[in-house]
Amino acid sequence: MRARMGIFDETVASLAAVESLRDKARMEAFDLLENEANTLANMVMQALGTRERAASWMCLRQRRLEGKSAYEVLAEGDVDRVWDLMTGAGNDSY
Repeated sequence: MRARMGIFDETVASLAAVESLRDKARMEAFDLLENEANTLANMVMQALGTRERAASWMCLRQRRLEGKSAYEVLAEGDVDRVWDLMTGAGNDSY
């Protein structure tokens, strides 16, 4: 059985390479956010505790953003929607 599992070695290496590239892109995107919208970047970091968690959160698809990530909404030019998401404005769940 172990010999047959070796067929996944290439797949595992490919997945590791993809994950590494994703991590790099996520952190580069957060660098850009810090340069272009520092106050927003700082708020996300403060809310989530670490730079890495903030960078990951910015990439997550959010139900309140119609399934888009915060970065996608920023790319559309709608900074206010990201602020509203961060502050809980308009959240009907309270």
